[in-house]
Parts: sequence; C-alpha cells; structure tokens
Amino acid sequence: MTRIRPTWLFVRLACLALVGFDVAPMQRDPILARSVGELWGERWNRVVSTWLRRQLFVPVARRTGSASAGVVAAFAWSTFLHAFMVAAALGLAPAATMGSYFVVQGVGVLVESRLTVHRWPRPLAHAWTILWVVGPSWLFVGPLLEIFGVP
Repeated sequence: MTRIRPTWLFVRLACLALVGFDVAPMQRDPILARSVGELWGERWNRVVSTWLRRQLFVPVARRTGSASAGVVAAFAWSTFLHAFMVAAALGLAPAATMGSYFVVQGVGVLVESRLTVHRWPRPLAHAWTILWVVGPSWLFVGPLLEIFGVP
C-alpha cells in the first residue's frame, strides 16, 4: 500500500472534488460524538486523525502493548504541532496555552476509557463529551484570538 502524505492527500481530494468526484467530508457530524476519543479519532479532521492513527497510535500501541501509550503519542504530537504554530506567531506562553488544550484532550480520552463512557446512556455520554471539549476551549481559542488581533 502506498502511503500518501496528509498534504498531498488534501490536494488530491480537492482536485477530485473540483472535477466532480464525491469526496468524503473532513468532519463527520462532530456534534454527535459520545466520547472525546470518538470526536478526535473518528469525527474531527478525518485526514489528520487517520494519519495520527496510522503513524503514531497503532505503531506505539503495538510496540508497547498499550492503547494508552498510543493515545499519549498521538496527543503529544498534536500538542507539539499546535504549540509550534502558535509559538511562531506569538511566542512560548501562548504556545503553551494552546498546547495545553491538547494535553487536556488526551487526558480526557484516557480518563473516559477508564470510566467506560461509551457504555453510558447517550445523553450523559454526549454531555460528558461537550463539557470536556468545550469547557477548556478557552485554552485553544485565546491564542487564536490573539493571532487575529481580537481583544
């Protein structure tokens, strides 16, 4: 199987869409997620989540025998990438703020696996997910607002 870099995958999908081919959406109804893991792993930015799964989660989980280690690896990489982009624009403090959002999300995935959130009643699991993702969102949104000059 030939591996395609995420950037080239995006370009390929965009070109296919321009000439009329049906292309799978980047997001898959994220508001319906019943867990933080489902949101980030299956519903949000599917190109990046597929890449993270193939390149980090699966190899690390197999090597260590621990799905938790795969989760840590994937969220560590996501933390680094987001913090790196913000550091280039604003410096280290806002980058640390942005990165901490993804640390919190990784912790959320690990905590909910222990609590077996996927077995909870749908409304309760959905509320858990919304609170866990939206509650700390100021960590993500604050640096973005600063980048765009919003007071």
